[in-house]
Amino acid sequence: MSTAEAVNTAHAACLQAVYLGNGEMDAGTVARQLVGVVFKDNAEDAKRLRYYLDTVAKERARHSQDWQAFYQAGARCSRLKGLYGVFRLPFRRPVKAA
Repeated sequence: MSTAEAVNTAHAACLQAVYLGNGEMDAGTVARQLVGVVFKDNAEDAKRLRYYLDTVAKERARHSQDWQAFYQAGARCSRLKGLYGVFRLPFRRPVKAA
């Protein structure tokens, strides 16, 4: 992730918290935006995020509510988006024209 993408992730998380949330940015909001950035990038970034969620964030979530929110939001979003097939969601195959 570039510096510009990191700044954009934080900015988007703030906007989401203010306009779509309760006005407070939390770790879950950041995680959802982070998954969005990884979704548009390459498959290697998706693998790195999956590893980070499954190891570091999961362990830290056992001891911290903020990390728990981060882990749960990241895992939930990653399952929904499918992130290049790394997150266990099959791709939709294009429909062939008749």
